[in-house]
Amino acid sequence: ALRTLRDRQRQRDRIEAALLAAVDAGEARHIVYQHLRPAIRRDGRVIYRLSDGGLVSDESRQVRVTQVTAGAAFLALTLASDRFGARPLKVEGTEAFRREVAERAGIAGLGVTFADAGLERQRRTVMATRANAIDRGMGRD
Repeated sequence: ALRTLRDRQRQRDRIEAALLAAVDAGEARHIVYQHLRPAIRRDGRVIYRLSDGGLVSDESRQVRVTQVTAGAAFLALTLASDRFGARPLKVEGTEAFRREVAERAGIAGLGVTFADAGLERQRRTVMATRANAIDRGMGRD
C-alpha cells in the first residue's frame, strides 16, 4: 500500500510539473486527457478518474471536483469552458481549491474567466507570469 501511495504521488508530481511547463491549453489538455478513465453513471453523470488521483464529476448543472489534484482542476476548467462558453465561471470550495483552479486557469488559450473579481485577478496575474516566463525561455534559444 505504501508503494502505491508513493507511485501515485510521483504520478501527481509528474502531471503537475508537466502542466506548469505546458505552453498552452492544447498541450495541457493532451497531458491531462491521456490519463483519463471516464465512467458514465445511470443518472447521466460522467465520472473522470485521473492517474494522478484526481476525481471529477461532470453533472447536468455543474462540474464537481471531489478529489483535488492539478490535473483534476485543469480538467474541471476545460469541461466547464466547453459547457458554459464565455460566461464567467463561479467557483466554490476551499481557498486552497480556488487557488489551484486560478493557477490552472492561467494557461494561455483556455478561455475562461471567473465571476469572482479576486479569482479573476489571480488568473490574469498567473497568465502574465506564465507568458513572461515562456518569452524569456524562448529568448534563450
